[in-house]
Amino acid sequence: MAHLTDLWLARRGRRAALRFVRPYVERTRWRLGSDPGQAWMEPYALGFLSGLITLVARPLMGQARGELLGLVQVEVWATLTGLPDVVAGERILTLSLGQDLDFALGLREALDFHAAVQARARRDALADEAGTQTIHDLWDSLIGFRLEAGPVRAPGAP
Repeated sequence: MAHLTDLWLARRGRRAALRFVRPYVERTRWRLGSDPGQAWMEPYALGFLSGLITLVARPLMGQARGELLGLVQVEVWATLTGLPDVVAGERILTLSLGQDLDFALGLREALDFHAAVQARARRDALADEAGTQTIHDLWDSLIGFRLEAGPVRAPGAP
């Protein structure tokens, strides 16, 4: 049974991740003119989104159990994509345990994107439209264009 503290930490992580990631996911929908649908289930996209959600939620969740972070991951992913969280959770686990190269590439590039956004936030005193556009261009190059192009394969992946 979850403790009330766990529920509060999960809510906190979930809200922060949604607030952070939703505008970028909406940008992808806007650019494509529709929702990419099942493309969100591709290993790269799963790695990228789940990694980004984790990077945002984990610092706010303190010492919450790992299962709770996993639950937040799939709930936020499902809210953002409109796809079933149970299927995503199982697929994330399978890809992670199987050391899927495409999934791992998505995770690494989520780290890069998150670091760029954080660096931009630290320089925000000099905020300008060009900096925001640069972050959007980075999102597009890492995930947006890939969803548009179809399944992504990491170098060396079958």
